[in-house]
Amino acid sequence: MSTTPFVSVIVPVWNGAGEIERCVAALNAQSYPRERYEILVVDNGSSDDTPNILGRLPNIKVLSETEPGSYCARNLGLRHASGDVVAFTDADCVPDPAWIETGIARLIGRPDAALIGGRIEHFSEASESETCRLYELTFSFDQETTIRKGRCATANWMSPLGVLRKMGGFNAQLKSGADFELSRRLFDAGLTLLYEREMVVRHPFRGGWRELLNKRRRTTGGNWELLEGMRAKLRYVAGIPFGWAQRIAMIAGNTSIPLHRKPGVATLVSALSIVQIAEIVRLALGGNPRRR
Repeated sequence: MSTTPFVSVIVPVWNGAGEIERCVAALNAQSYPRERYEILVVDNGSSDDTPNILGRLPNIKVLSETEPGSYCARNLGLRHASGDVVAFTDADCVPDPAWIETGIARLIGRPDAALIGGRIEHFSEASESETCRLYELTFSFDQETTIRKGRCATANWMSPLGVLRKMGGFNAQLKSGADFELSRRLFDAGLTLLYEREMVVRHPFRGGWRELLNKRRRTTGGNWELLEGMRAKLRYVAGIPFGWAQRIAMIAGNTSIPLHRKPGVATLVSALSIVQIAEIVRLALGGNPRRR
């Protein structure tokens, strides 16, 4: 691999009129040589003003994937990518100016790596609930820990393109969690997954309870689809109370959460567990996993 390999950045977007322009501006402002990377934005059937916005943004290639699901969109990007390396982020994210440069430097230094996952920081873009902010700071986007377990979020991911094509890309049947599923396949194949703290992408806080509850419904569907057999599903359901208890204990022992805020964060954790159980019941009765 050369010292400046060509990079294909893939960004799926669905009804992202309020955020995609900010993401593309950050990608166009990278410190990596501009002639050595391309930006592929894959519109996934947006019904808002996203297509019109994409039509006027500079230095991007716009693709269209009508099959619902962000992993369908990412797979289309993989098929059209012309880089030696592929990088993923999300439409609501803002990559650091040195994001590509830092990831490539780490990838060149570790030619055995199949995946480099970077740090995901939160930022405020609205008057989010303080309870939700504290919850996300405590429990969301701990890439360093998840990569050690063989999982990585596509909000901040870089890999040699050939490796992902050889693995067959993402499981497009999944509406949620296919990034964890693919990274787990890489891990289980004995390939190297690395964390790079200085490869930074910023993600907005989710503003309120509704956003977090909807995310839990969506991720529950993704997890449920990955389970094979009744025994695995029963273990998953049985683990919910233990996960709840573990998080309540983490809240109780977390000195960064003010004492008067702990009951609210604990209540949110409980509500998320209840929603998770309700979603499992809906899926078990024949419901389809949710997209958003």
